[in-house]
Amino acid sequence: MRSSSIITIIRPRFQPRFHKQWISLTTATQSDGFTDTSTHSTIETDEAEKFRRLSTQWWNPTGDLHALHSMNRLRIPFIRDGLRPPEVAQDTTIPKEYTYAPLAGLRIVDVGCGGGILSEPLAAIGADVLGIDQVEETIRTAQSHAEMTAHKWPSPTFRPPQYRLVSLEQLSDEMPGQFDGVVMSEVVEHVTHWEDLIKHAVTILKPGGMLFLTTINQTAASFLFGIVGAEYIARIVPRGTHEWQKFVSPVRLQSAMIKNGLHPKKFVGMCYNPLTDRWFWNKSMAVNYAASAVKI
Repeated sequence: MRSSSIITIIRPRFQPRFHKQWISLTTATQSDGFTDTSTHSTIETDEAEKFRRLSTQWWNPTGDLHALHSMNRLRIPFIRDGLRPPEVAQDTTIPKEYTYAPLAGLRIVDVGCGGGILSEPLAAIGADVLGIDQVEETIRTAQSHAEMTAHKWPSPTFRPPQYRLVSLEQLSDEMPGQFDGVVMSEVVEHVTHWEDLIKHAVTILKPGGMLFLTTINQTAASFLFGIVGAEYIARIVPRGTHEWQKFVSPVRLQSAMIKNGLHPKKFVGMCYNPLTDRWFWNKSMAVNYAASAVKI
Protein backbone atom coordinates (compact mmCIF):
# COMPACT_ATOMS: atom_id res chain seq x y z
CA MET A 1 0.00 0.00 0.00
CA ARG A 2 1.36 3.42 -0.85
CA SER A 3 1.80 5.59 2.23
CA SER A 4 0.57 9.16 2.14
CA SER A 5 0.85 12.21 4.32
CA ILE A 6 -2.91 12.49 4.74
CA ILE A 7 -5.44 9.77 5.41
CA THR A 8 -9.07 10.66 4.90
CA ILE A 9 -11.82 8.95 6.86
CA ILE A 10 -15.48 9.82 6.35
CA ARG A 11 -17.46 9.49 9.55
CA PRO A 12 -21.01 8.19 9.21
CA ARG A 13 -23.62 10.90 9.76
CA PHE A 14 -25.68 8.48 11.83
CA GLN A 15 -22.86 7.78 14.28
CA PRO A 16 -24.31 9.61 17.34
CA ARG A 17 -27.66 7.83 17.04
CA PHE A 18 -25.88 4.55 16.37
CA HIS A 19 -23.76 5.06 19.43
CA LYS A 20 -26.76 5.69 21.67
CA GLN A 21 -28.59 2.71 20.25
CA TRP A 22 -25.83 0.37 21.37
CA ILE A 23 -24.70 2.17 24.51
CA SER A 24 -25.89 -0.66 26.74
CA LEU A 25 -23.50 -3.02 24.99
CA THR A 26 -20.51 -0.70 24.82
CA THR A 27 -20.74 0.32 28.44
CA ALA A 28 -20.97 -3.32 29.39
CA THR A 29 -17.61 -3.96 27.75
CA GLN A 30 -14.41 -2.94 29.45
CA SER A 31 -10.93 -2.26 28.12
CA ASP A 32 -8.10 -4.67 28.84
CA GLY A 33 -5.08 -2.44 28.57
CA PHE A 34 -3.54 0.44 30.44
CA THR A 35 -5.11 3.48 32.07
CA ASP A 36 -2.80 6.47 32.37
CA THR A 37 -2.63 8.50 35.55
CA SER A 38 -0.71 11.64 36.38
CA THR A 39 2.28 9.52 37.40
CA HIS A 40 2.66 6.14 35.73
CA SER A 41 0.38 4.11 33.49
CA THR A 42 -1.53 1.59 35.57
CA ILE A 43 -3.95 -1.11 34.67
CA GLU A 44 -7.47 -0.89 36.07
CA THR A 45 -8.45 -3.39 38.74
CA ASP A 46 -11.19 -5.04 36.68
CA GLU A 47 -8.91 -5.24 33.66
CA ALA A 48 -6.14 -6.84 35.70
CA GLU A 49 -8.63 -9.45 36.87
CA LYS A 50 -9.67 -10.12 33.28
CA PHE A 51 -6.08 -10.80 32.28
CA ARG A 52 -5.56 -13.02 35.28
CA ARG A 53 -8.44 -15.16 34.06
CA LEU A 54 -6.77 -15.35 30.64
CA SER A 55 -3.40 -16.41 32.05
CA THR A 56 -4.02 -20.07 31.15
CA GLN A 57 -5.22 -19.21 27.63
CA TRP A 58 -2.26 -17.34 26.17
CA TRP A 59 -0.56 -20.36 24.62
CA ASN A 60 -3.68 -22.26 23.59
CA PRO A 61 -3.82 -21.76 19.79
CA THR A 62 -7.46 -22.91 19.70
CA GLY A 63 -8.60 -21.08 22.83
CA ASP A 64 -10.00 -17.62 23.53
CA LEU A 65 -6.93 -15.94 22.03
CA HIS A 66 -6.66 -18.04 18.86
CA ALA A 67 -7.21 -14.99 16.64
CA LEU A 68 -4.10 -13.35 18.11
CA HIS A 69 -2.05 -16.46 17.32
CA SER A 70 -3.36 -16.35 13.77
CA MET A 71 -2.56 -12.63 13.49
CA ASN A 72 1.15 -13.46 13.79
CA ARG A 73 1.05 -14.50 10.13
CA LEU A 74 0.62 -10.83 9.26
CA ARG A 75 2.18 -8.85 12.06
CA ILE A 76 5.53 -10.67 12.19
CA PRO A 77 6.34 -10.03 8.48
CA PHE A 78 5.00 -6.48 8.89
CA ILE A 79 7.46 -5.81 11.71
CA ARG A 80 10.33 -7.75 10.12
CA ASP A 81 10.09 -5.99 6.77
CA GLY A 82 9.68 -2.60 8.43
CA LEU A 83 12.87 -3.01 10.44
CA ARG A 84 14.86 -4.95 7.88
CA PRO A 85 13.42 -4.44 4.38
CA PRO A 86 13.77 -7.47 2.07
CA GLU A 87 16.16 -5.64 -0.24
CA VAL A 88 18.48 -5.00 2.72
CA ALA A 89 18.21 -8.56 4.02
CA GLN A 90 19.25 -9.85 0.58
CA ASP A 91 22.35 -7.65 0.42
CA THR A 92 25.37 -9.99 0.23
CA THR A 93 27.55 -7.48 2.09
CA ILE A 94 25.65 -7.83 5.37
CA PRO A 95 26.44 -10.55 7.95
CA LYS A 96 25.37 -14.07 7.00
CA GLU A 97 23.18 -14.51 10.09
CA TYR A 98 20.66 -12.04 8.65
CA THR A 99 19.60 -14.67 6.14
CA TYR A 100 18.07 -16.78 8.91
CA ALA A 101 17.80 -14.16 11.65
CA PRO A 102 16.70 -10.97 9.86
CA LEU A 103 16.24 -9.04 13.10
CA ALA A 104 19.63 -10.00 14.57
CA GLY A 105 21.21 -7.09 16.40
CA LEU A 106 17.95 -5.15 16.79
CA ARG A 107 16.34 -4.34 20.15
CA ILE A 108 12.54 -4.37 20.30
CA VAL A 109 10.03 -3.59 23.05
CA ASP A 110 6.71 -5.46 22.89
CA VAL A 111 4.29 -3.22 24.82
CA GLY A 112 1.40 -5.07 26.45
CA CYS A 113 3.13 -8.35 25.65
CA GLY A 114 0.65 -10.53 27.53
CA GLY A 115 1.82 -14.14 27.53
CA GLY A 116 4.47 -13.50 24.89
CA ILE A 117 2.76 -14.90 21.79
CA LEU A 118 4.29 -12.12 19.67
CA SER A 119 7.50 -11.63 21.67
CA GLU A 120 8.73 -15.20 21.18
CA PRO A 121 8.34 -15.33 17.37
CA LEU A 122 10.17 -12.00 17.08
CA ALA A 123 13.00 -13.38 19.21
CA ALA A 124 13.00 -16.52 17.05
CA ILE A 125 14.06 -14.42 14.04
CA GLY A 126 16.92 -12.82 15.92
CA ALA A 127 15.50 -9.79 17.73
CA ASP A 128 16.58 -8.89 21.25
CA VAL A 129 13.05 -8.59 22.69
CA LEU A 130 11.87 -7.00 25.91
CA GLY A 131 8.22 -7.71 26.64
CA ILE A 132 6.49 -5.43 29.14
CA ASP A 133 3.09 -5.70 30.77
CA GLN A 134 1.35 -4.55 33.93
CA VAL A 135 -0.35 -7.79 34.91
CA GLU A 136 1.92 -10.00 36.97
CA GLU A 137 0.18 -13.23 35.98
CA THR A 138 0.72 -12.63 32.27
CA ILE A 139 4.40 -11.84 32.79
CA ARG A 140 4.76 -15.08 34.75
CA THR A 141 3.04 -16.96 31.93
CA ALA A 142 5.39 -15.42 29.37
CA GLN A 143 8.49 -16.17 31.43
CA SER A 144 7.38 -19.73 32.12
CA HIS A 145 6.71 -20.46 28.45
CA ALA A 146 10.08 -19.06 27.38
CA GLU A 147 11.77 -21.33 29.93
CA MET A 148 9.80 -24.38 28.77
CA THR A 149 10.86 -23.77 25.17
CA ALA A 150 14.57 -23.35 25.86
CA HIS A 151 15.36 -25.66 22.92
CA LYS A 152 14.29 -22.82 20.61
CA TRP A 153 17.35 -20.82 21.54
CA PRO A 154 20.32 -22.97 20.42
CA SER A 155 22.87 -20.24 19.71
CA PRO A 156 23.87 -16.74 20.86
CA THR A 157 22.06 -15.31 17.83
CA PHE A 158 18.74 -16.44 19.29
CA ARG A 159 17.85 -15.43 22.83
CA PRO A 160 14.51 -15.83 24.60
CA PRO A 161 12.61 -12.62 25.27
CA GLN A 162 13.15 -10.85 28.55
CA TYR A 163 10.02 -9.79 30.42
CA ARG A 164 9.37 -7.03 32.91
CA LEU A 165 6.40 -5.97 35.01
CA VAL A 166 6.66 -2.27 34.16
CA SER A 167 4.74 0.48 32.39
CA LEU A 168 5.96 2.08 29.18
CA GLU A 169 6.15 5.41 30.99
CA GLN A 170 8.49 3.96 33.60
CA LEU A 171 10.60 2.33 30.90
CA SER A 172 10.89 5.65 29.04
CA ASP A 173 12.37 7.18 32.19
CA GLU A 174 14.88 4.35 32.53
CA MET A 175 15.92 3.62 28.93
CA PRO A 176 15.50 6.61 26.60
CA GLY A 177 16.75 6.21 23.04
CA GLN A 178 17.81 2.58 23.39
CA PHE A 179 15.50 0.60 21.10
CA ASP A 180 15.28 0.02 17.36
CA GLY A 181 11.61 -0.88 17.41
CA VAL A 182 8.51 -0.56 19.59
CA VAL A 183 5.50 -2.79 19.01
CA MET A 184 1.99 -2.00 20.29
CA SER A 185 -0.18 -4.75 18.88
CA GLU A 186 -3.82 -4.65 20.00
CA VAL A 187 -2.96 -2.22 22.79
CA VAL A 188 -3.96 1.39 22.05
CA GLU A 189 -7.66 0.55 21.69
CA HIS A 190 -7.64 -0.53 25.34
CA VAL A 191 -5.99 2.59 26.76
CA THR A 192 -7.68 5.68 28.16
CA HIS A 193 -4.96 8.14 27.05
CA TRP A 194 -3.30 6.24 24.23
CA GLU A 195 -1.55 9.37 22.92
CA ASP A 196 0.73 9.21 25.97
CA LEU A 197 1.86 5.75 24.90
CA ILE A 198 2.91 7.18 21.53
CA LYS A 199 4.92 9.86 23.32
CA HIS A 200 6.65 7.34 25.59
CA ALA A 201 7.36 5.03 22.65
CA VAL A 202 9.13 7.86 20.83
CA THR A 203 11.23 8.51 23.93
CA ILE A 204 12.66 4.98 24.05
CA LEU A 205 13.25 4.76 20.28
CA LYS A 206 16.60 5.54 18.72
CA PRO A 207 16.59 8.12 15.92
CA GLY A 208 15.41 6.20 12.88
CA GLY A 209 13.70 3.61 15.08
CA MET A 210 10.31 2.21 14.08
CA LEU A 211 6.94 2.11 15.83
CA PHE A 212 4.49 -0.65 14.82
CA LEU A 213 0.84 -0.89 15.78
CA THR A 214 -2.21 -2.99 15.06
CA THR A 215 -5.52 -1.67 16.30
CA ILE A 216 -9.20 -1.10 15.47
CA ASN A 217 -10.79 1.86 13.70
CA GLN A 218 -13.70 3.74 15.30
CA THR A 219 -16.48 3.23 12.76
CA ALA A 220 -19.95 1.76 12.60
CA ALA A 221 -18.42 -1.25 10.86
CA SER A 222 -15.94 -1.79 13.68
CA PHE A 223 -18.78 -1.80 16.20
CA LEU A 224 -20.83 -4.28 14.17
CA PHE A 225 -17.95 -6.61 13.32
CA GLY A 226 -15.44 -5.92 16.11
CA ILE A 227 -17.85 -6.02 19.04
CA VAL A 228 -21.30 -7.33 18.13
CA GLY A 229 -20.05 -9.89 15.62
CA ALA A 230 -16.75 -10.91 17.20
CA GLU A 231 -17.86 -10.93 20.84
CA TYR A 232 -21.60 -11.63 20.86
CA ILE A 233 -22.26 -13.69 17.72
CA ALA A 234 -19.14 -15.49 16.45
CA ARG A 235 -17.50 -15.51 19.90
CA ILE A 236 -14.08 -14.98 18.33
CA VAL A 237 -12.95 -13.18 21.48
CA PRO A 238 -14.50 -13.15 24.97
CA ARG A 239 -17.34 -10.73 25.62
CA GLY A 240 -16.10 -7.51 27.14
CA THR A 241 -12.77 -7.55 25.33
CA HIS A 242 -13.34 -4.20 23.59
CA GLU A 243 -14.97 -0.85 24.21
CA TRP A 244 -16.01 1.00 21.05
CA GLN A 245 -15.40 4.46 22.50
CA LYS A 246 -11.69 3.62 22.81
CA PHE A 247 -11.19 2.53 19.22
CA VAL A 248 -8.71 4.75 17.34
CA SER A 249 -9.12 6.04 13.79
CA PRO A 250 -6.14 6.15 11.39
CA VAL A 251 -6.50 9.94 11.19
CA ARG A 252 -6.16 10.37 14.96
CA LEU A 253 -3.29 7.91 15.11
CA GLN A 254 -1.41 9.60 12.29
CA SER A 255 -1.93 12.99 13.92
CA ALA A 256 -0.50 11.72 17.22
CA MET A 257 2.49 10.25 15.40
CA ILE A 258 3.33 13.52 13.67
CA LYS A 259 2.79 15.53 16.85
CA ASN A 260 5.34 13.36 18.67
CA GLY A 261 8.08 13.46 16.05
CA LEU A 262 7.24 10.39 13.98
CA HIS A 263 6.93 10.14 10.21
CA PRO A 264 4.04 7.78 9.28
CA LYS A 265 5.24 5.08 6.91
CA LYS A 266 2.48 2.57 6.22
CA PHE A 267 -1.22 2.18 7.03
CA VAL A 268 -2.96 -0.94 5.76
CA GLY A 269 -6.23 -2.72 6.53
CA MET A 270 -6.50 -6.19 8.05
CA CYS A 271 -9.38 -8.65 7.84
CA TYR A 272 -10.08 -11.88 9.72
CA ASN A 273 -11.91 -14.92 8.35
CA PRO A 274 -13.30 -16.87 11.33
CA LEU A 275 -14.11 -19.88 9.14
CA THR A 276 -10.48 -20.43 8.21
CA ASP A 277 -8.93 -18.70 11.24
CA ARG A 278 -6.76 -16.63 8.94
CA TRP A 279 -5.94 -12.94 8.66
CA PHE A 280 -5.24 -11.22 5.37
CA TRP A 281 -4.35 -7.72 4.21
CA ASN A 282 -7.24 -5.61 3.00
CA LYS A 283 -7.58 -2.23 1.27
CA SER A 284 -10.24 -1.17 3.74
CA MET A 285 -9.24 0.08 7.19
CA ALA A 286 -12.85 0.24 8.37
CA VAL A 287 -12.24 -2.31 11.13
CA ASN A 288 -8.72 -3.64 11.83
CA TYR A 289 -5.56 -2.03 10.51
CA ALA A 290 -1.80 -1.97 10.97
CA ALA A 291 0.41 1.10 11.02
CA SER A 292 4.08 1.95 11.18
CA ALA A 293 6.11 5.12 11.63
CA VAL A 294 9.76 6.11 11.91
CA LYS A 295 11.29 8.42 14.51
CA ILE A 296 12.64 11.50 12.78
